[in-house]
Amino acid sequence: MGQFSGFSLNAFFDRAFARFMLNIKGQCSHRIELGKDALGNIQRISNALAKISEELKKARQKLENVQRQLAVAKEEVEKPFVKEAELKDKLERLAELNVLLNMDEKSPVDAAGLDEEDREDGAVQAEEPEDSWEEEKGYACETGKGYFAIQETEGGYDYTFYDQDYKALDGGVYENPDIPIWEAAEEILADEGIPSEEMVTVGYGWLMEKAERAGQAEIEEVKNGKRKSVLADLKERQTKIKRRENTADNAKEYERKGQAL
Repeated sequence: MGQFSGFSLNAFFDRAFARFMLNIKGQCSHRIELGKDALGNIQRISNALAKISEELKKARQKLENVQRQLAVAKEEVEKPFVKEAELKDKLERLAELNVLLNMDEKSPVDAAGLDEEDREDGAVQAEEPEDSWEEEKGYACETGKGYFAIQETEGGYDYTFYDQDYKALDGGVYENPDIPIWEAAEEILADEGIPSEEMVTVGYGWLMEKAERAGQAEIEEVKNGKRKSVLADLKERQTKIKRRENTADNAKEYERKGQAL
């Protein structure tokens, strides 16, 4: 198309934005939008060329920063890792723990590394567990005021509060299955004013066994007449309430008669 101050000019139509553009080309290219006024376009070309020195200065500053960062990175790469010994110790300890965990998954004979002869001779026999705890199916903890247990159920978690004698006090359903069981336990206990610091984890199966024994003992007390059943206790309370109501009604009746006299 032509030249301006030693720069070649090339005009083209930008179909994406439906406008005419001018490409000012030297060692690099600079683009400006063309208008309908010729003098205005010349001014735009002059302004674009005037900004080249400023843009060049910014580009050089960026280049210096990148070179400086590269030099620092090279120095850091050459430096020895300060905690290399500590990392080595941690990795060795991790390998030992992995071995122990793998031993837990094997039988006692395999874990001891015995050969076939030792197995046939019965040198090592698997020890039976001392306690027949049931498989953990929930979470339980001591709260300072008693005990708390929670287990998964359809649509959330089912929880129960127990007193110090392992007797059920209250319970409910926590309807949010999207959070872990321990987090649900913390929220439920927090609503009851029990902070997480007071939660001491206990075996869920152990607590369920204690609660079952406490319930059976309570049933035996009811059968032997040492304790009233829940139904009998409820009937007695209803009778007392009716007596209070009758007494109150009689008092009101006497008061009305006295006023009439």
